[in-house]
Amino acid sequence: ELNPWYIDYNSYRAEQKDRKRNLDYLTQPSAVPNAVFNSGFSFSQTLNNSNEDIQGLTSDQFTTVVHQLIAAEFKIDLPYTIKSNNDQHMVLIKQAELNTSFKYFAVPKMDAGVFLVAQMTKLDELQLVPAKANIFFDGTYIGETYIDPTQMDDTLNLSLGKDPNIVVKRTLVKKDCKDKIISDRIERIFAYNIEAKNNKSSTIELIIQDQLPLTTNGDINIEAMELSKGELDTRTGTIEWKMTLKPKDSKLIDYKFKVKHNKDKQIAI
Repeated sequence: ELNPWYIDYNSYRAEQKDRKRNLDYLTQPSAVPNAVFNSGFSFSQTLNNSNEDIQGLTSDQFTTVVHQLIAAEFKIDLPYTIKSNNDQHMVLIKQAELNTSFKYFAVPKMDAGVFLVAQMTKLDELQLVPAKANIFFDGTYIGETYIDPTQMDDTLNLSLGKDPNIVVKRTLVKKDCKDKIISDRIERIFAYNIEAKNNKSSTIELIIQDQLPLTTNGDINIEAMELSKGELDTRTGTIEWKMTLKPKDSKLIDYKFKVKHNKDKQIAI
């Protein structure tokens, strides 16, 4: 997931660091006379499903869930035997089938990998409580996650790992990156392309994300020039492309943006 990318003048950032350094100095006991320093107070500033057949009845058919505030109690009315050999045993308590769709996600700016994600809905019917969960896919253990239904939307996204058969590459197109001075302003154009290729033998749904910078400085102007039909969230700066790739198919995305600012000031982009 991409966090918003904020830019500003380098000199402004330096001033902020200086102010924080001075503030940190003032909060040190040695920087303030003992007569006025209270060691009890300080202040700071923040700057910025299995294919096996199940024989007979199972405990799942005799299980009632008693939902509590911080736990879930499973009452099982079907007796069964667990060996007392001091080993761990796994038994089926409850199972459920969920509406699940599988999509691939890529954020090439942060990671070159393409991740398979399972999107599950109607989780409220499971009466889940916040807890760790083990993830298995096609009988293989994928890993562990933490599920907190109180912090989720109506859809749960579970990453099932990277798929090496799908390749996404992000490249800076230097020949299309230009700087132009207009009076006391400089206009800087940044151009990128993203190539996605499906080397699998099946059709996939792929979502790619990238972003435009944001700023809180009124002297800096940021404008999207070309997004190749991507959806831009102006609040977070995130661009999202949704596509369907057939087997051995590929797609090229081009996007550009420009930044205008005072030509005598520097911005790291």
